Amino acid sequence: MTQTTHVKTTTHSELIALGFSEPLVLRTLAYLDALNVCDANGVGTRHGGRYAHYYVEPSTLARQKYVRVVMDTNPGGDHGRSVHAFIVKSSGQLVKPAGWQGPAKSTAAGKKGEFLSNYTLTDDDSFAKLLVVLTDPGAWTGGYLYQR
Repeated sequence: MTQTTHVKTTTHSELIALGFSEPLVLRTLAYLDALNVCDANGVGTRHGGRYAHYYVEPSTLARQKYVRVVMDTNPGGDHGRSVHAFIVKSSGQLVKPAGWQGPAKSTAAGKKGEFLSNYTLTDDDSFAKLLVVLTDPGAWTGGYLYQR
């Protein structure tokens, strides 16, 4: 018998229900597709022969300011999930995580409490740069989120 694994995916209607605007929905789905392709381009062996799958956490409440982008290296299993990034719903900013509960914020003078962000999904130039960065097979680690 063959065991099937349930791979979570993010749908257009889920993102709308979370309060995303139509342009942000389309860019988020394209971002998730790019992450999944990036991982498939040579990273699967680093996850024990499995490819990671990226999706937006569906249990996010519509009133929350940001949503979690999850990397799952063991679809259908009890472990293997980690937060990859956060998306700020109001602006489309892509933000590095501080942990499972929320994004990293700046502690620098004059910027205290601001989200640390390099890319904004709703900005055409920023999104184009992000897609170029995601062609690097090592981008799955999220290092692109830490560049300033």
